[in-house]
Parts: sequence; C-alpha cells; structure tokens
Amino acid sequence: MPKLRCHATVKVKMRKIDSSTLIKGLFSISPYIGVVLGLYVFKNAFLSIIIYHLGLITAIILFRKKISFGKIFAVNNKPLLLVSVIACSLSGLLIYWLWDTVKLPTLNLSEVMATFGLIGPTKIIFLIYYSTIHPLLEELYWRFILNPKNRFVSISELLFSAYHILVISLFVKTEYVVLIFFILLGAARVWRYFVQSRNERFLALLTHAVADFSIMYCVIMLY
Repeated sequence: MPKLRCHATVKVKMRKIDSSTLIKGLFSISPYIGVVLGLYVFKNAFLSIIIYHLGLITAIILFRKKISFGKIFAVNNKPLLLVSVIACSLSGLLIYWLWDTVKLPTLNLSEVMATFGLIGPTKIIFLIYYSTIHPLLEELYWRFILNPKNRFVSISELLFSAYHILVISLFVKTEYVVLIFFILLGAARVWRYFVQSRNERFLALLTHAVADFSIMYCVIMLY
C-alpha cells in the first residue's frame, strides 16, 4: 500500500509539472499573435507590441513566484557587464552601416514605418517603450519564467528567435533574415547562460535593453 500511494503521489506531481509547463509555454505564441494582428492585419506597431505584452504580463502575474525579483538588479561582474553593454550597443550601428546591402530592394522605409504609425513624436515614444518595458517583459518571461534546462538550444529560444522573422522579413532580404535568426538564437542562448550559469540577471536585462535601443534608434535614423 505505501508503494502504491507513493507511486500515485509521483503521478500527481508529474501531472502538475506537465500542466504548469504547458501553460507557461502557451504564452510563447503571444508574439506571433501580436505581430500577425498588429503588423499584418491592422498595420499598427503599438497594437502589435501591446498584444504581445499582454500575454507576457499575464504569464508574469501567473508565475511571479518563479521570478526572484530581488536578484534581478544584482551585478556580480562589472567588467563583464561593461564589455557586454558595449558589444550590444554596436548592433544598431552594424545595421545602419549595412542597411543598403541587407534591405529589400523595393523597400521605402519611411512609407512602411508611417503605415505602422511610427511617425513624428510617436516614434520617440515607441523607442522609449521598446527599449525599456519591452526587454524587461521579455527577459522576465523568456529567461526567468521559462528557464529552459537544455544543454544547447531550447524550444523556447527557437520560438523567441523565430517570431522576429515575421517582423524582419518585412524589411530585409531573405538570406539576411536567416542570418539574423541565427544571431538572435545565439543571443538568446548567451542570455540564458548569463542568467543560469553566471547568475547575471541584470546583465541579460541591460544588454537586451541596450541592443533594442541601439537597433530601434538606428532604424529611426534611417528614415
């Protein structure tokens, strides 16, 4: 009887773990819903990112106990933080320098961004939001809540990188879309390494924010 009870308890715990993992994973489709509805259907960048973030915020509320908020802003290696920030700040400059090479031949960036509502003061508001709230929510969900244990690349990192394809393909040639996908995949894995192996949560958060700001700022400068 004790063995049967123990076996039943293990089964119940496994079901709870599986259901929890499934629910957490379901929110990984929120960026796809946001991009498709926001950019492809309604042509509104703000709507796209808000739909995406509503999914992330819901996940963060539901699984807030899995986030050690007190450790998020801890810095363990300042030189590593500085070097990482400088490296990520160059991402936008790289796009700026290579823009004429990587962009779609028929692309009129000003027209496309205007179609998405990113003109005048709104593009500055979007830049601020995109480089502050956006990376914070993404790190809390993709790195802290999901927290995959795969030795190499995880499914969540593939999903994180793949949703960017829907956005990037609107602006960049196919061969460079593929290249950027693998760069994002590598970045996601490196951020997980910092979080899991080096306990550098703030480093992952800050470098993500710096990269987002650098890229979005340089895109704005292009039109």
